[in-house]
Amino acid sequence: MFFHRHYQKGLRLDPEHGELKKAYFGLKNLLKKTKSAEDNASKGKLRLAVEEYKTALALDPDHTTYNVHLHLGLCKVLVKLGRGKEAVTSCSGALEIDEELLEALVQRGEAKLLVEDWEGAVADLKSAAEKSPQDMNIREALMRAERSLKLSQRKDYYKILGISKTASMSEIKRAYKKLALQWHPDKNADNRAEAEAKFQEIAAAYEVGSLVTFPLLLSHSPCFFGSTCRQSSSLAFL
Repeated sequence: MFFHRHYQKGLRLDPEHGELKKAYFGLKNLLKKTKSAEDNASKGKLRLAVEEYKTALALDPDHTTYNVHLHLGLCKVLVKLGRGKEAVTSCSGALEIDEELLEALVQRGEAKLLVEDWEGAVADLKSAAEKSPQDMNIREALMRAERSLKLSQRKDYYKILGISKTASMSEIKRAYKKLALQWHPDKNADNRAEAEAKFQEIAAAYEVGSLVTFPLLLSHSPCFFGSTCRQSSSLAFL
């Protein structure tokens, strides 16, 4: 690093220069902490890397030219750990210093996916894709974000069936049978219109879940995209 060599040269000329010695050893410590953080990150010791990056950032908060890379490194490790909120903050710190830092923009998009900020993730990744249109990894990340945004805007099929997002297929079937019997139009003559709408909603939820399992929320289900599910096909599962 330029400053490291600069301080060394200055100390050779004046070994007892107090301020120069302080700056030199401060920088030396900063480089040591940075290397330790990077080494731990590469070895998969992610939690330790986080602490090292934070320590390095605290050593010289005003050294923005250098700290931009520390913010980015910290963000990347936090994304790997699934700590989305902290990762968004770290990547934003890098982008405040250098708004053109592509990798920070991509990583912040990934971090926003972790905190389910779908619109924010799409915005960041779309901006990154515009800056680097040939990067397939960015395009794939953008597609994931756009797909997640679409899913978030659709009905919550877990809630419709009254099941958890980790429900097994047998639990999905039991919930469907119970609700389909409860809301079958033939059993609700007094409020048939409401029952028909509810029955169709339950059938759609079951069809999505029965494709594989609910945690996947497979988007190629016809019911998932809002087309009407036939009552006759739904009744076959009762």
